Parts: sequence; structure tokens; C-alpha cells
Amino acid sequence: MKLAEAVAAATQRLSAESLQVIGTDMDDHPLVLCNFPFVMDLKSKKLAFDINAEITQKEHQANEIRSFGWVPNPYFELKLKRASLLEGTFKELAAADHSALKKPLVVYFDEDPKVTDVYKRDLFHHLFLEMVSTKSGMFMFNDSETLAWFPSTAKEEDKTNFFLVGVLCGLALYNKSIIHFPFPLALFKKLLDVEPTLEDMMEFSPVVGKSLQYVLDYEDDLENLCLPYSEFKRGFFQVCDRDLVKLFRPEELQQVLVGQDVYDWAKLKQNTEWELRVGYPTMQMFWEVFDELTEDQRKDFLWFLTGFRRVPILGMDQVQMKVQLMQIQGGQHYDQHFPCSLTCHSILELPLYSSKEIMRDRLTEALITERGFSR
Repeated sequence: MKLAEAVAAATQRLSAESLQVIGTDMDDHPLVLCNFPFVMDLKSKKLAFDINAEITQKEHQANEIRSFGWVPNPYFELKLKRASLLEGTFKELAAADHSALKKPLVVYFDEDPKVTDVYKRDLFHHLFLEMVSTKSGMFMFNDSETLAWFPSTAKEEDKTNFFLVGVLCGLALYNKSIIHFPFPLALFKKLLDVEPTLEDMMEFSPVVGKSLQYVLDYEDDLENLCLPYSEFKRGFFQVCDRDLVKLFRPEELQQVLVGQDVYDWAKLKQNTEWELRVGYPTMQMFWEVFDELTEDQRKDFLWFLTGFRRVPILGMDQVQMKVQLMQIQGGQHYDQHFPCSLTCHSILELPLYSSKEIMRDRLTEALITERGFSR
């Protein structure tokens, strides 16, 4: 067994309490294993980061128990309205106690008291699509509008907003969420104190990259020249432990945060579990419909199923779809209903449609309607 695999296997067998004991030294430094990332494969690094995040969340809840004798609020809550998502999120984050960021994140929409992981994934999906766009005006983009970067100049009043963008990226990583964040590799190098090259910035734009060479020379005494990035970095590490983040190489950190675009649909099929009541004819019909979808529609289906449109860093093996028979009331017909999903568990609830054509129509329509924001 490779040493990296042994590290992962041993880590998985440890309880949170045991990991906490061996993972700190007298100065309360993070996991000892993290001092030796070269012995860890990507799966081990991601596991170590996620376990440390869970321990930290429990620690912050325990601290409140010691302080108050009970937990006033075990979660970091964001109470938002869909109609003003960006403005509301910034307002809530700006007013939040920074220590609360370390608690598990719970998102509520439009005064719905339900606690569900779906809303958290909806928040990160829709918020970053709106925030990192040409319409928001917060970032500059390359000519093809495929990559973003911080503006070359920013007003002092924008300082808080870039700090909050960093907090949001940190919250996404800390809470195991994938986001739309089309920044070049240079950003992730800088976060990890790896000096970017001019070639890294050329990824953004061959022309603009040359004018951005000052990015390579940011120094502490020149902080005013890089105010947006400095505030972003400060916000990011307000949530995430710097030493734990340094487990990753720049390419790994980028893909952990934004996912990857390698879609192994055959692997999705292979890993899917079917409830027996669904039956073989419906299973065969579904895969025929799925195979006839366009590539973009299949990506929309992944979003519909998991809340993420890109594949997790460890690949499609991380997506274990479970297909269950949809329960309907007596007197109703399956053809009336659309498929539903429980994104927390990658569960697809599928009606027993009477024909392939009806299944195709219902499924493709369900993919067009963005769950929770327009239905």
C-alpha cells in the first residue's frame, strides 16, 4: 500500500477526538500530517481538510457551551431573500461576528424555517453566477469573458466588498461547496505564496497579462496597489486555516473550489443505484433519454441532482445517484409529474412514465426550471 493511501486509511479510522489530539501540538498548530503534504495524495489532503473543518465547527459550538452553558445558536445563519441575493448576502456577512464564520453554515430563503443543505448549494450557485459576472461590475474580464481578475483600481469603499468575496470563497471551501469562480491559476498561486509567472497571467489575456505584471511584485509596503486582492485574501483566510489550505498545490486548490470539467457519464451510470420498484423498463427508458441529451443538458442534470454543475475534484465517483420511485396520491397519474431531486443525497425521484417521449419532455423541462429560484 502506498504511504499516501495508508495515511488516508488511517485517518478515516480515527475518531474526531483522536484526530484532534494527534493533530495539534503545544502551540495548537493544525494536523501534524499537514506538515508533510508530500506524503499525501489529493484524496488524503481533501479528507484531512474536511475533517479539520468538522472538528473546528464542533469546537466553536463547544466554546459557546462552555461560555453560556448551552449553544445560543449552533449554526452560522444567513437569512436571505431570493429577489435581492447579492445585496442581502453582503449585508448579512458585513454584520456577522467573524468567530461565527467557523460554525456550520445554514441558509434560509424568504423566511422559510426549513434547515436544508439544498439552500446552501443554491446560495453558492446563484450568488457566484451573479457576483462574478460582467453585469455586477466588481471584476474585470478578458476579451472572451471567460476569466476574471480584480480591477486595477478600486475605491476605499469597495474594500469591504472584496473582503466579503474572500469570506464567501472561504465559506464555500469550508462547507464543501463548489462555486463558479473563473479566475486564472495565478490567484491560487498567490493564495499559497507561490510566485506566479508572467505566463500565468497570460492565461488571463496575452495583452492584458503584460500590463498586469505588477501582480507578480506585490509587497506589503505596496498594499495600496493591490487593495482588492489583499482584502480578498484577508477574507478568505478569515474562514479557512492557512496551514490547512497549504496542503494543496495551486492546481488542486483551484479544482477543489471550482470543481473540474471532466464529465465521465459512464461512471455516473455505473455508480447509480436503482430502487427495485422502479423496474427495468423505466431504467432502460431513462438511460436512453439521458444519452440523447446534449452535453449542456447533462451538465444541467448534474446540477439538478447534486446542486453542482461541475464535477467534484475527486471525479464522478463522488456522485452516487440513487433513483427512487416517486410517490403520488391516489387518482393521479405519473405522467402529470416532473422528476424531483434531493440534492443533499443525490437522490432522483422518478415517476413511472407511460412513454419515452413523455419522460424526455418532463425531464428536460425540469432541467430548464431552476429549482427554488423560479419555481
